[in-house]
Amino acid sequence: MAQNFVPVRIIDHGDRLVCSRYADVCRAFPEVVECTGAGASFCMWLYRNRTNGRYWIIVTRGDPDTPSDVSRLRYDNAGPADRPALDGLTVAGPNGRPFRFAYPPKPVPLCREGQPNPETCWIKPPPDYRPAPPPRRTP
Repeated sequence: MAQNFVPVRIIDHGDRLVCSRYADVCRAFPEVVECTGAGASFCMWLYRNRTNGRYWIIVTRGDPDTPSDVSRLRYDNAGPADRPALDGLTVAGPNGRPFRFAYPPKPVPLCREGQPNPETCWIKPPPDYRPAPPPRRTP
């Protein structure tokens, strides 16, 4: 907190599977985005920079045998929060009012022959599919 960061209280985690093994950590610390227990347990914490208003994710790791012992969690890394980390969260905004991060889904292209990764495209588009307009050519 010496660098002007404040914890962000998460009101609702949306449809995420959050804190299944670490429910007591999540109850005690409302800024916890998620905790897991696969191998070395890790938790993601949400903070906001008071200077520029940007959100950051702090990652901690700990001993998997002590899920409720927060004193065993150690700093791992930190960085600006990206869309997947924030999408679906409802937080208490700087003014105290609830704010939900909701991003529109990225458009999914139609599969073309020879496309490198066919899992990321539609073979048959849904009825409301509209292809993206071709890029503009500059003279």
